[in-house]
Amino acid sequence: MSVILTVGGIILATIAVYSLAKTIKDNTPVSMPETLKTELTETDKEKALQSADIIKDVFGEKPIEKFDEMSTAEKIAALESIAGSLIELYGLEDTKFEMVNISDINTWGYYRHDEDKLYVNISLLMMDPNEFKKVFKEGAREVVLRETISTIVHELRHAVQHKAISLDSDDYWNTTEQTRIEWAHNFANYIPYEVDPVGYKNQIVERDANTYADEVMKGVFGDEKDA
Repeated sequence: MSVILTVGGIILATIAVYSLAKTIKDNTPVSMPETLKTELTETDKEKALQSADIIKDVFGEKPIEKFDEMSTAEKIAALESIAGSLIELYGLEDTKFEMVNISDINTWGYYRHDEDKLYVNISLLMMDPNEFKKVFKEGAREVVLRETISTIVHELRHAVQHKAISLDSDDYWNTTEQTRIEWAHNFANYIPYEVDPVGYKNQIVERDANTYADEVMKGVFGDEKDA
């Protein structure tokens, strides 16, 4: 998640990214602790269901199997389609999206508020299957699918947070004034992962984005435990 804000004339710039190395190598997606979850509104739940439907329209009811059958180009096109549809669903008409090949595989992706742009790392999608098996455990491709989609949803949630703050109206996403104040205060005092991993995870904007992404992932993958 990337934030560039001006507070009292001082420009604050931070970049926080998802770390994926351990997740992939262990082939175990890290579940979000209940204590770090936030309460979703009815609008959140409705949008999460619609988001899951958009993703399943592209990958079907068995996304892992579908993903495995796709070529690299088809995977990238599918993810671009999903991101574009979610941007439209969320009313983020000014938000841009780009798939980039980042050599650092410790980065899933990030959102830059100053550009209003989401970047998603596709380096693992482009890796040769034989080379992939040498580097990661069997079945890790399922983790790549989950985490790439989750990153898109999570980072777009940050775009939603920023837009809700800027519009300062209940009309967008039915956010309350109290929620917008909390989000704005958090962004003004944002803690990068590199500075304080625990503080980063406990921030309300990160807890909210993780909770929302988890809700969408539940709608997409259901009880598929092998991923």
